[in-house]
Amino acid sequence: RPPSVSCARSMATSCFSNFSVLVQVNSGMLDMWCNWWTHYKKLKLENPVYVVAHGDDAIAALVNEYGLPPERLLAPPRMGAAGESGQLVGAASVRNFGSASFYAFNTAKIRAARDLMAQTGRPVVFTDLDTAWLKSPLEQLARLPSSKAFAIGPEGSHLDFAPKASTSAAAPPPPATNKHYVCACFFAACPSYSGVTMLDKWWTASGGADGRANEQLAFQWLLNLWPELIKGRTRNAGAASP
Repeated sequence: RPPSVSCARSMATSCFSNFSVLVQVNSGMLDMWCNWWTHYKKLKLENPVYVVAHGDDAIAALVNEYGLPPERLLAPPRMGAAGESGQLVGAASVRNFGSASFYAFNTAKIRAARDLMAQTGRPVVFTDLDTAWLKSPLEQLARLPSSKAFAIGPEGSHLDFAPKASTSAAAPPPPATNKHYVCACFFAACPSYSGVTMLDKWWTASGGADGRANEQLAFQWLLNLWPELIKGRTRNAGAASP
């Protein structure tokens, strides 16, 4: 059904409105890509889809079987866990939960999203492929106040980066003490200071180019250092958000 007047107005002012879609594919994920792509095409959205393509087999399939333009295929960020080639092409190793390749693969999406925003100037919505899109995520993202620049998790929980929060490097408490476990299978960022800085901090916390850290635990680590993230505040209480 068409969005309500209030929802339509929110969509017009949301920083996420003109988003690009970002996914990652390697040869072992082409079945999941096929399922996701089939559902996405049914939505008839105009948002461009960019694919971080890991390996020649994946690139060939995306171009020849699915007709993706080469300019929509992005080279994976060079990761320390990827070996000499710099690309995480081993489907089996990437699917091995807890392996260096698994963590590097998931960390790569953070840098890829940051680079895509810099390249296009558009907001980015990243999604894992073990899902199916039945409607546009903009309907949910547009419910957030226009000042929100970053969202993460399957429910789109809005989290702002707090640039003036504590930068203590103290070790985070054990995961069990953190009440805000997040799922990084979906996140959205706007090309503003808050959105870009959130991705930069998350990339660093996940090990950067070395990429051997669990990116979901890295986000929890950020929440432990900056509890203001979950409160949606970017300045002292009472001040306006950027």
